[in-house]
Amino acid sequence: MWIRIARFDGADGESWDDRIEEIRSRIRAGGPGGERPAGMRVIVGADRQGGRGANVILCDSEEDIRRVDEFLNQQTPVGGATRTTSEIYEGVIDEEPS
Repeated sequence: MWIRIARFDGADGESWDDRIEEIRSRIRAGGPGGERPAGMRVIVGADRQGGRGANVILCDSEEDIRRVDEFLNQQTPVGGATRTTSEIYEGVIDEEPS
C-alpha cells in the first residue's frame, strides 16, 4: 500500500460544507483521464475553525500513487486554500488492534 498525505492552510471565507461538496465532486470525477486506480481510497479531514485541512490517499501500487500525486499537484486547491505539504509514504503496517 502507498499513502499520499497533503495538508492545506488558509481557506477563504466560503463555508466548509461547500468546500466538502466540491472535494467530493472532484473525487467522484476520478483522477487522470477520469480513471481512478483500483483500490484507491480518499480520506479528507477538516479543521473548520483553524481554516486547515488534510487528505490521505491510499493506493495499491507506487505507480498509482505517483500518478495520482502528479495529477493532484496540477490541481488548484478548493476554496482558496494553499497546499502546504504533499508527501508519499510506503505503508508498512495496516492492522486493526484486537
